[in-house]
Amino acid sequence: MSNLLKNAITYNVPQGKLQIHIEPGCICIKNTGSAEALDPERIFRRFYRSAEHKNSTGLGLSIVKAITDLYHLQVSYSFDGMHGFFVEKT
Repeated sequence: MSNLLKNAITYNVPQGKLQIHIEPGCICIKNTGSAEALDPERIFRRFYRSAEHKNSTGLGLSIVKAITDLYHLQVSYSFDGMHGFFVEKT
């Protein structure tokens, strides 16, 4: 969760929005960030980073994926004008 929160803050735009929704079986973290969607096919792979964020190591989201896999959870990404990361029970 700390990687998802850190990313939502770090990669947000000035005066951007951050939303956190907690429901039984699901946590969602959304932020405004860049106007372009990330590549959902590659986002959780090691060393993937968007062209805008050259200073990123590309490890944070792959670590999130490894941890959620270990605990039999599912992490997913969506973009609806805001970048959304969802951690759910499988």
